[in-house]
Amino acid sequence: MVQKQETLRGLPEWAVRTYLEQIGAYPIEDVPKTTKMQTSDWSASWSTRTVHVPGWPLPISEITIVFNGEDNAVEDAFRMFMKKAQRAGG
Repeated sequence: MVQKQETLRGLPEWAVRTYLEQIGAYPIEDVPKTTKMQTSDWSASWSTRTVHVPGWPLPISEITIVFNGEDNAVEDAFRMFMKKAQRAGG
């Protein structure tokens, strides 16, 4: 079992859900704003907060996402998620 974590700024929460769905995850809970998704090999959960960046006039969202599961599955899921999260339009 392995865990991988990343913190991202400026990524909306709806995009996290969409990107996880696109790589095969589904919600653990049947709740519209769930922060936990999974597949048979890995799971992901995230938390969101608003941060104020010095020199930037508006607050931005900061998401910390944590992947858990089998070693290779987590590495693959993390890599695919980050590819989507780090480029415009997923």
